[in-house]
Amino acid sequence: MKSHYPVDSLTGLPSLMRWQQAVRVGIQTLLFNSVVALMLLPLLDNSYPDLWISAQVVGFSVLGCLLPVLHWSPPGRPRILQLAGALIGGSLLGTVLVVLIKGRELSLFLEEPRYLASFALTASLGVVVGAIASLVMAGKARIAVAEKELMRTEAERQKLARQTAEAQLQVLKAQIEPHFLFNTLANLRYLIGKEPGAAAGMLDNLIEYLQAAMPRMRGETSTLGQEIAMSTAYLNIHKIRMGKRLEFSVDAPTHLLEKSFPPMMLITLIENALKHGLGPLPEGGRVDLVALAAHGNIAVCVADTGKGLASTAGSDSAWGIGLTNISGRLAAIYAGRASLSLSANSPHGTIARIEVPLDG
Repeated sequence: MKSHYPVDSLTGLPSLMRWQQAVRVGIQTLLFNSVVALMLLPLLDNSYPDLWISAQVVGFSVLGCLLPVLHWSPPGRPRILQLAGALIGGSLLGTVLVVLIKGRELSLFLEEPRYLASFALTASLGVVVGAIASLVMAGKARIAVAEKELMRTEAERQKLARQTAEAQLQVLKAQIEPHFLFNTLANLRYLIGKEPGAAAGMLDNLIEYLQAAMPRMRGETSTLGQEIAMSTAYLNIHKIRMGKRLEFSVDAPTHLLEKSFPPMMLITLIENALKHGLGPLPEGGRVDLVALAAHGNIAVCVADTGKGLASTAGSDSAWGIGLTNISGRLAAIYAGRASLSLSANSPHGTIARIEVPLDG
């Protein structure tokens, strides 16, 4: 997004930001100088207004000499010498200005020993206080640089995580689609000769599935309604293939269907329930897909009455590549605000649950 403010040619920062920063530094310096004058009050034979004026003049003079060194330090000279020169120069300049502002003769301060001592004391205090201030400013600058570097590193980490999640999505798509389509086409070829009515039903569901799936294959975003439509068509195709070995239901409130939902995750849970849960059982079983709003999240559950977690413990089917990819993608997309969990169904089977933020 382009800035609406003019840009400072030296720093690249918008001019408004530069002015805001300058005002903030000025206020901080004013307060700092006031505290220094208050601390010096018991040590010097001066009134507070007199010390306050001296502290402000010397303090801002030192600041004016330090800022160019801290921000635009020229190469070729040790930085400590540049800072020392700025401190001494700023303190001497400020002390001279104090003398002139208070309406006193500068030559008198340089000729009379007692005035010269006062002049040297003021300049020395400016150097000491300026050194403390420069250390504070340098420390704050280092902290700011470290925070900026940390933010840059975190941004790069999040970018890498998103790229990894997108790559995992492409792998997941490549895993699901060819295997499923070839099996479905093989079943269609068989049914056309044996059961033309069933073949027509499978073809209708395949068309519905592809209509729902193809936009998802080209995009990185989806809605809960689109994912449920694709999953329902997928289940219908398997219903024709498995016959009485598969029963299923889908329950999702209408108001959730337009909510954002990550693509290809729900279909992976359905595939796992069919392949690893119901597939090994001769009698098959049931798959129930339920979506609901819970504590500011969309919770989508795929419950099957298959073999269950206990019978697959320690094997890849308990937490396969697809589920591992889902877990990693959720972490990358939602940064800890989404989750995938597996639990036992009753009396047997598995419940897979995905929760993502309701607001996306």
